[in-house]
Amino acid sequence: MKKILTIAIVAIASVTAASAQVFVGGSFSLERNTTKNQTNFTIAPEVGHNFNSKTAVGGTLEFTHNYNDGISTNLFSINPYFRYKFLHAADGRLTVFFDTTAGVGLGNAKVNGEKSETAAVWDFGFKPGIAYDLSKHFTIVAHLGFIGYNGANKAAKYAGYDNKFGIDLSSSNLEFGLSYNF
Repeated sequence: MKKILTIAIVAIASVTAASAQVFVGGSFSLERNTTKNQTNFTIAPEVGHNFNSKTAVGGTLEFTHNYNDGISTNLFSINPYFRYKFLHAADGRLTVFFDTTAGVGLGNAKVNGEKSETAAVWDFGFKPGIAYDLSKHFTIVAHLGFIGYNGANKAAKYAGYDNKFGIDLSSSNLEFGLSYNF
């Protein structure tokens, strides 16, 4: 784990030094439902590169922990994306975009403390979003929903993940993040 983190930091630093169009950031979420005995925690650092005012590429390296009444999962996911920015406000500070993404996650699932086989999840589709430039260097980013396919193996399904296809624009799928633009 330390080697992966070191490699990621070196990669981000070298990409940052090579271009003024690089952005780094991420998102964080924490939810606790005491009635249903559920806890969800996600941290997702992000790095990307703006090619021009319309397109960018990037990715997140995500850690997710879910606990649901005796069933827990810990997943590490990688989610590369291509971003297309199709609407800019007149002052240029507000941008509407969608990310074309394909991700995969692996981890473990435990049921009442008993470890199961490796849990695997994957997805591909689109994530609509908006970005607002607070300043030259800081941007607030929000994604609402997912349009596409989510898949899971047997161990991940037992832990509550599903195979599903469709449009999910619910507020339960709302993500906020902050980016620093170099």
